[in-house]
Amino acid sequence: MSHLAKSGTTKRAADFWESAASRSIFLASGFFCSQTVSQPAQNPLTQTVSQPLKFQRHQRQSILKESTSRTLQDLIEKANKLKRYGLEKHIVEIGSGFRGQQSEDGSWVFEFDIPDEKELDASLFTLRLFTQQKEAFSFHRLDRLLKDDGLSASLRTSLSSLRNEYFSFLQAYPTGIEPGFFEPEVHLTNGDIFSVVLNGEMSHTNDPRKRERFQFWTRDGIRLNVLLQAFARIVLRVLLFIYQMAELCEQELAVSYDKKAG
Repeated sequence: MSHLAKSGTTKRAADFWESAASRSIFLASGFFCSQTVSQPAQNPLTQTVSQPLKFQRHQRQSILKESTSRTLQDLIEKANKLKRYGLEKHIVEIGSGFRGQQSEDGSWVFEFDIPDEKELDASLFTLRLFTQQKEAFSFHRLDRLLKDDGLSASLRTSLSSLRNEYFSFLQAYPTGIEPGFFEPEVHLTNGDIFSVVLNGEMSHTNDPRKRERFQFWTRDGIRLNVLLQAFARIVLRVLLFIYQMAELCEQELAVSYDKKAG
């Protein structure tokens, strides 16, 4: 079992692995062996979770705000969209994830076994929403969401831990990529690769600086292949975080609805 499979599982998510999407992510670790995460670039954030994936009625101090409820619903909806697009399924089936071929003008044409290019674009756009600071359900704004006293203590603890794990993962170095391989005297982190590939090329965003870095990193086919395989591993891990969050939010809303009905 790879480090990806081990590090993605905590005791708060024992039931999470029952879903088909999460099993696909788990199986994908077989393609990537132990080349997932090395030592963190900075001191790691706490990854220990003390609360189980269960919500007790007595933990809720007040009624859940309507705005918070809508945010949880949005998070679940977007996570379900990603499941329907099946990014993790295609990464598992391909083994290496994304592929690219350089055209005569020097640009790269990417291949990915999602038949409809619009579907691929939509899946990457949806994935980006979880990384943007303006989205209420994004990793960046989860801390604001958790200030609602209407949320159960167990959800606040679990989501806070997931958020910490996400940022700790982005701060870590991908195993097998030496300092200076893409840029002289620069040791790229998972976050560097995730941000530049996702926002500089994959999702057709207009970010000239990231696009310039991407073009420099992919100045030859070997570096392109290494970069895209690393990106595929990172996407799998980020999807795991997202699906875990959605699982937690679904349980939270179910408890909230039961309370209103009672």
